[in-house]
Amino acid sequence: MDFSNLYRNMTPLKLTAQAVGLLGIILTFVLYQQKERKKLLGCKLCLDTIWGTHYLLLGAWSGLISNLIALSRDTVFINRGKKWVKEGPFWPIFFIGVTWAYAILSWKNIWNLLPLIGVSMAITGFWAQKPTLTRSLTVPVAILFIIYDIYVGSPIGLINEIIGIASAVSGLIRLDILPALKEKKQIQKEREAVSQTHC
Repeated sequence: MDFSNLYRNMTPLKLTAQAVGLLGIILTFVLYQQKERKKLLGCKLCLDTIWGTHYLLLGAWSGLISNLIALSRDTVFINRGKKWVKEGPFWPIFFIGVTWAYAILSWKNIWNLLPLIGVSMAITGFWAQKPTLTRSLTVPVAILFIIYDIYVGSPIGLINEIIGIASAVSGLIRLDILPALKEKKQIQKEREAVSQTHC
């Protein structure tokens, strides 16, 4: 992993792009702390806008196009339940298809499969009604992107995915696991109370 050329020829525009990327990293942590699906998707919409701006400032058109696809997906997913966004598998299959079509058109090597599989899994996670599934799928998705970021030499991408894993795991513990354990204990106490009244 060679990051030695990262700060060579750093122009004001590229510095601005890095600052925007840092903002994206901060929002990545906030993303998976959302309890409600609509808020989670709202954060994702903002996040993809930020990363799209980051790639635009860098002149990285492939990254920009990927984020424009993600923005379209986020807009559709956040409106799930409305007349024009019907339930069923059409929309996730459509966006997975668009992602794979774009990947084939911009194919470079076998490493392209890592983000491709990751994005496909993420689409499934963000379409899900329960944020628990979204947070759960984030970990394997981020691992795929970590491997890819190491390969392409992207330190900011690497940091972003590590933050994403930390956010998803802490969100799972705080919003999913601990409340479930608390509810289980409460049910157990109620059962014990009922059994004692019958004794």
